[in-house]
Amino acid sequence: GGEAFFLPAPPRGPLEAMEQALLITARPHLLRRALQDAGGDLPKAADSLGLTLRVLAQRLRDAGVPLEDEGTP
Repeated sequence: GGEAFFLPAPPRGPLEAMEQALLITARPHLLRRALQDAGGDLPKAADSLGLTLRVLAQRLRDAGVPLEDEGTP
């Protein structure tokens, strides 16, 4: 869908730095949403994002988003 989410404004500076700050803030939200939409199925989430499973797993780690099979049962 078309649900909205809000991000804090990045610190003022060069455009590229502000865009990078927004990406760093938005990426975990976007990855979590894709995982939720896929019911926690990593291969399905990767496919929906146009990523390989390996790239999705790396992006999740980089963004600090835990993988579904990690953590407590």
